Amino acid sequence: MSSALLHSPRKRQSLVYDEYGFALQKEAAEGYQIYCQNTADKELARMARYEDCLFDTERGFKDREYSQMVRTGIPRNRRRMEWLECCGLQFQIEKSHGYYDKLLAAIDEDPSLVEDRDRSVIDMDVKRIGDNCVVDTEDMAGAMRRVLWAYCADSEGVGYSQGMNFFVSGFLLLKFTEEECFHLLRYVCTILFPISFTPDVIGLQADCAVLKYYLSVKCRDFVKLMERHEITLDHFVLRFVGSLCFGVMPQESVYRVWDRMITGGAIEFFKSIIKIFNYVYERICRSYGERLGSMRSDFLIQLVDAELRALVNITDALIRSIPGKPIELYSFNKRRMKERRLHIKRGKTLQYAGRRDSFIKRKAPAKTEPISRQGSGSSTEEDSFTSDCPPSHAPPPRPKSSPFAMSFVPGALYGETDATTCSDDESAD
Repeated sequence: MSSALLHSPRKRQSLVYDEYGFALQKEAAEGYQIYCQNTADKELARMARYEDCLFDTERGFKDREYSQMVRTGIPRNRRRMEWLECCGLQFQIEKSHGYYDKLLAAIDEDPSLVEDRDRSVIDMDVKRIGDNCVVDTEDMAGAMRRVLWAYCADSEGVGYSQGMNFFVSGFLLLKFTEEECFHLLRYVCTILFPISFTPDVIGLQADCAVLKYYLSVKCRDFVKLMERHEITLDHFVLRFVGSLCFGVMPQESVYRVWDRMITGGAIEFFKSIIKIFNYVYERICRSYGERLGSMRSDFLIQLVDAELRALVNITDALIRSIPGKPIELYSFNKRRMKERRLHIKRGKTLQYAGRRDSFIKRKAPAKTEPISRQGSGSSTEEDSFTSDCPPSHAPPPRPKSSPFAMSFVPGALYGETDATTCSDDESAD
C-alpha cells in the first residue's frame, strides 16, 4: 500500500474530504492536509509494527506493546478483525448460524416486527449520514436500514433510538459486514452502554451524570472556566455520550476513541473524553490566555466546538495521563450503577429544547402511563429527543426477547459488567 493511497484527502467543490468520505469543517481542513503529509510514512511503519506484534511467532505476544499500540490507534486495515476479536463477537457470529439473515427473512414475512414509527425515524436519521458523506451513500443507507430493522425486531419492546444510526454507519465505513454491524450494535447498546439507547434514556442520563462528575474532578480548570461563563456542561456531555463522539470530531479521531472503547470497555471511553477536554483546554489557553476571562459565553462555546472539530491528530491527547488518582474499574462501574438507580428513583428526564445547549429537567408524570418510544413518525427534530421515564416506583423496562431470538449470555461471553473483560492499567498511560 502506497502512502498516497493511505492518506489522500479529496477535494470536491472546494471541500476537503477525509479518507472515509466525510466533508471536513474549515477548522480541520488545512490541519488535516498537513497531518496527512507528515504522517503517511509513519502510518505505514506503524502498520508494520502492528503486524509484527500480532503475527511474529518468534518474538511472542507482549501485553504492554499491544496496549501502547491500541492507545495510539489500531491501523485502519486491522480494526475490523481486532474489534471482533477483542469483544468476543467473532465467536458469537459463528455461533449464531445466520441469525441476522433469519431476522431479515422474518421481517419480510411479518413487517409488523418493526413498528411503523421506528421505520419512519430510521428513514429520517439514515438520510443525515448522507448529508456530509460521499461514500456510496445509497448502498450504505440500504445496509443501515436493514441492520437497524433487524435490531428493532430482535429487541422487541425497545426498538430504535437516536444515535444508533451513527454507530452503524461508522461500522459500515470500516467495511464490516451487515451481520457484523448488527452484532456490534447489539454489543454496544446492551453490554457497553446498557439502557442508554432505550426509549426512556435512563442509562444515557446516568452516563452523562457520571461523565460530568469525572470532568469536575479531573478537568477542574475547564469546568471552572465554564462555570464562570455560566455554561452548562450538558452542551458538551450529551453530544459525546449520545453519539459516542460521532460528528463531534473528525472521523479518524472518533475511531481512535472507539479503538479504546471496543478493546477496553466503557471506562476507556470515559477516560478518553476526559483527556480530550484537558487537551482542548490547554490549546485554547495557549491561544487566548487571559482573554478567556472576558470572552462572551457564546463565543467560548463556538471556540471549544471549533477545537474539537479541528482535532485531526488525537494521539497527543490520548497518550497523556489523567490528573490525580487513576479511575478504578470497580469504582467506575459502581458509580454508573448508582447513577442509574438514582435516575430511576427520581423519575427525571432530559427534554431536548431545540438547541444542544438548552436542556430542561422535568419530573415524569405522576400517573402510570405507557412509555412512549423515542421518536415517532410525526416527530420533528425538536421533540424527537423527548422521552418519558417510568414512574419512580416502577423498574426500568427490560428488553423483550424476540420469539425467534437466540440466547445471549453476557455473563459467559462478555463478563458480568461492561468492562470486566479488560484491565484498567491507568498507570501505563
